Amino acid sequence: MNKFIRKHYKEIFVSIAAVLSVILICCALMLIDNFSTGLYKQAVDAVDHYSESYQELLGETTDLYVAKAQEIVDNMPSDRVGAVGYVSSLKDDPQNNIIAFMRFYIKGQEYDAENALPTDISAANERLRSLVASNTLGCTGFYDDPISSYRVFGIHVPMKGRSGSIESVCVYFQHEAVLSTLKELYANLHAKSDADYLYVCAQPDEVIAVLEGGEIPLVKGEIALHDKIFTTLRTATDKSTVDAVETGIESGIALEVQINGTRYVVCAKPTRYAGSSFYFVSIYNSYNVYAEGHALASALGAIIVVVVLIIIGLAVYILLVRFRLAKKVDAYDKEDPIYGCPTFSYFSEKAEQLLEKNKVTKYAIVYTEIAHFSYIDENFGSEVAHETLKYLVKIYNNSMLEEEVFARINDDHFALMLHFTTMEELQSRLKVITSIAYHCPALKQHEYYLRLNIGICCVNREENNSIQKMLDRAIVARRVNIGDQPGGNIRIYSEEVHESFMHEAEIEAKMEAALRNGEFKMFYQPKYNVERNRPDGCEALVRWYDAENNRFRPPSEFLPLFESNGFISNLDRYVMAEVCKFIQESISRGYRMIPISVNVSRVTASKEGFLEYYIDTKKRYGIRDRFLTIEFTESFAYENYDVISKIVSKFHQNGFECSIDDFGSGFSSYNILKELPMDEIKLDRFFIKPGISRERDDCLLKSIITLAKEMNMKVTQEGVETVEDLKRLKEFGCDVIQGYIYAKPMAATDFLEFIRSGGSIHIV
Repeated sequence: MNKFIRKHYKEIFVSIAAVLSVILICCALMLIDNFSTGLYKQAVDAVDHYSESYQELLGETTDLYVAKAQEIVDNMPSDRVGAVGYVSSLKDDPQNNIIAFMRFYIKGQEYDAENALPTDISAANERLRSLVASNTLGCTGFYDDPISSYRVFGIHVPMKGRSGSIESVCVYFQHEAVLSTLKELYANLHAKSDADYLYVCAQPDEVIAVLEGGEIPLVKGEIALHDKIFTTLRTATDKSTVDAVETGIESGIALEVQINGTRYVVCAKPTRYAGSSFYFVSIYNSYNVYAEGHALASALGAIIVVVVLIIIGLAVYILLVRFRLAKKVDAYDKEDPIYGCPTFSYFSEKAEQLLEKNKVTKYAIVYTEIAHFSYIDENFGSEVAHETLKYLVKIYNNSMLEEEVFARINDDHFALMLHFTTMEELQSRLKVITSIAYHCPALKQHEYYLRLNIGICCVNREENNSIQKMLDRAIVARRVNIGDQPGGNIRIYSEEVHESFMHEAEIEAKMEAALRNGEFKMFYQPKYNVERNRPDGCEALVRWYDAENNRFRPPSEFLPLFESNGFISNLDRYVMAEVCKFIQESISRGYRMIPISVNVSRVTASKEGFLEYYIDTKKRYGIRDRFLTIEFTESFAYENYDVISKIVSKFHQNGFECSIDDFGSGFSSYNILKELPMDEIKLDRFFIKPGISRERDDCLLKSIITLAKEMNMKVTQEGVETVEDLKRLKEFGCDVIQGYIYAKPMAATDFLEFIRSGGSIHIV
């Protein structure tokens, strides 16, 4: 026996599994069938609940007309003559055009309210006779009045507690008005629950309004008339069930019926005033009430039926593709499936092999990333971003020499291992790569140019560091700002870089708390009108007071880092809010204020919601128009003409002025003057620094001032410190001077006192 089991254990296991699977499938199908049956039973209760909202709708409609009738009767005289006169006056009022006619009752006798002549109580409305006999408030429901031939809706109102011959009055409203009110209330009903058919009925079973679903299909291919709702239903389904629904109107019983094999739930709910003479009939497809539940049951049934086939097919499929999958996994481990370049896993392995093979060759691990790649993705689309990366992969692939390797790490981040003889040679080679990448075709059509940021870590064989650690150092070199390194956006790892990295890490650890704790202080540097010798405005500058070290950190210590890590956007918004708050509070305290310029970084200007925040902040603090100037960096304007043009236009519409800061700092282009509707350009100190000759310096300075002024732009020269430069700028027509020759940045209290004193300075 044991031998047999050991020999055929696979077959035995499969057989047992098959039997258990069949049993489980049968049990599951039974549970699903019970679940589905339970849903149909619950549908009856659900429809009964849904119909209550329609019953409330009938009550609300009736209440409106009961209130109207009660108001009329309360103001009606209780004697015949007075009542007839009152009714005549009502007919002249356009607001009462919904009233068909009125009748009053004296000792059971009905009288026409227009002439006090006796009439016969309509034998067609037993409900009315009952209300008159019991002298109670109620409605007749809808019926055709045999005397006037009008279709009306009557409200019987007793004159209880009032002396006179008239005992009660029946106000008859036009049925169109009542149905119009009902439909209007239905249209605004929030509790509608998607009935398949929804009818307003009058006793016995006359359909007087259709709110949902139209006519009921009784036989396939034929449509039955629905003017008699229960008569119609009896021809299509179980008569006794329909009779039970009809007789159960007063209690609003919901029952299930079948029409053409489809299960429906029918429920009739009457209004409390008219009893069963005025009611809603709602008809729901039982399946649709809990459609998701039935769909789930059907889906589960289908899943269970095919699950065995799927398992068998899956087993076969797994066996067939397992070998192929193993091959693909091995290939993907070496090659990026999207861009066709080596993966970082392959890069690490290959780099180790190259270092082992070429023990004398100098190598460097190079890390590259695309500057503002997220901006490219968000503004130009994922397709452009994809084409940009493909272009970069092509450049790297064509740039590799023998015994070199590169890889895509993730997103726009790449690693390269290059050999070199001298660092100058390596940097020159990387500059060629950045120059080629700069003119990326996918970006050039958007007038945007690709810039690479590069970090280098030279391989030190004595340290025996891993490839990952050297790459980390290259990343640190890329991200740390240590001032004037040769190569600009190409940075080399060193001990100085490491120290700067640790320093920046300390700044990043403190920056959030510093902003929350108000350590960023506002300073204001006046800008002087040359002709008037008085402040023409000022520039808001932010300084970080490090409370822990009791010192002000210089802007060069934290602003470049904030630019690279994105925190500058938080700081820019803080500055905007603080400036607006300062203006508002100063004016409310009676201080004179002058226009203030606020700097905006490229990171902030590229953020979603940038415009809305600045515009809303200005409005929130009530800053008047032309009192705030937004200063954009020249480099941002140069690379984003279309974007910044729209931004400037929107700012102008909302009372801001706009300025180009640091014009001439390295990216200046006549396109900025030509394409952008700026109010001001601020010339970089470059224009007042000595060049090859004084004559050439003066020619350039005078030309740029003249050109800008002819384009109706205010010209401001920043960084002016000498009387000689001031005289030159006056001579060439510069409008505004900003610099230490006039005033240094001041704290808020000093600035207010400075403005209060007039701010004029005499310079020889």
